[in-house]
Amino acid sequence: MKIIIASDIFGRTPELENIAVELSATSFETIILDPYLGNDMKFADENKAYEYFKKNVGLEQYKNNISKIIMNTSEDLLLVGFSVGASAIWALSEQLCGQNKIKAICFYGSQIRDFLDINPKIEMDLIFPEYEPHFDVANLILKLSEKKNVRCYTATYQHGFMNKKSNNFNQIGYDNYLKLLKTK
Repeated sequence: MKIIIASDIFGRTPELENIAVELSATSFETIILDPYLGNDMKFADENKAYEYFKKNVGLEQYKNNISKIIMNTSEDLLLVGFSVGASAIWALSEQLCGQNKIKAICFYGSQIRDFLDINPKIEMDLIFPEYEPHFDVANLILKLSEKKNVRCYTATYQHGFMNKKSNNFNQIGYDNYLKLLKTK
């Protein structure tokens, strides 16, 4: 099995690399896919990261980059997505079926709400924050829970709780969900 981590708008950071190292300790190869092709962009804050991502990459391009890697992998996969990475995995999930077994764990993929017509062909655990300022999390979970292969959970933390660069980082949430990822 291989673990593929799809980053959020911050991209490949030392903090995300630490998550990859922790997951590699499970004896599985772990790779990071990010919107900036491996470059640490060193964004000062989330607003700068978001604006850069929106202007220079976008969800569609990021999704296509992730798709190329997944489609060229014959091993069983665990996909782990954070924020826009989670949304990109969701956007691909209807196309992911083949010889290898693929599962996904997606954290706070807020743009999933824009792709409710997707019907995943892989098992997906979607972990949402308790609150999002732009939409009703409970209503989204209600809609998604009706879909085959989808399990939704509400974390008692905010969007970005797994990212040490986020204003919403939460050490307890990070520790608990990193432990969960290691067991998957």
